[in-house]
Amino acid sequence: MSSHIFNPGGILALVPIFYYSIISVRPNFLPAALIGCFLVDYNFDTMLFWTTLFCTVYAINGFVVALKPSIQRGGGFAAFAGFVGVGLFMLGFRAFVLTWSVAAIFQMIWMFGLCIAAYAGCIYINNKIK
Repeated sequence: MSSHIFNPGGILALVPIFYYSIISVRPNFLPAALIGCFLVDYNFDTMLFWTTLFCTVYAINGFVVALKPSIQRGGGFAAFAGFVGVGLFMLGFRAFVLTWSVAAIFQMIWMFGLCIAAYAGCIYINNKIK
């Protein structure tokens, strides 16, 4: 399900990975989340970038108990936007510097909007199910 327009590099896999690992924790989901991050890294041709970013966010969420209510407010929309935004900003800036093409910036903006829309849809559906 990887399309260059509607799912570039398999980026939409980060939606369930983040939601079911950080917000609505499912037991024994962490190994599947790590495998998913490895596969997103493989599709993006980055070496452990998304996996490292996910592990960092997962560790911060586990260690800092005071942040959990603020992270989970609104279905974790702001936390997910920060997670994906930081990752895509770093990848987009690097691609811009290497190629000096503004197309890389626009592609990262498109992927950010796509991920945010997919995550908002995921939150909406899960709220309706509950």
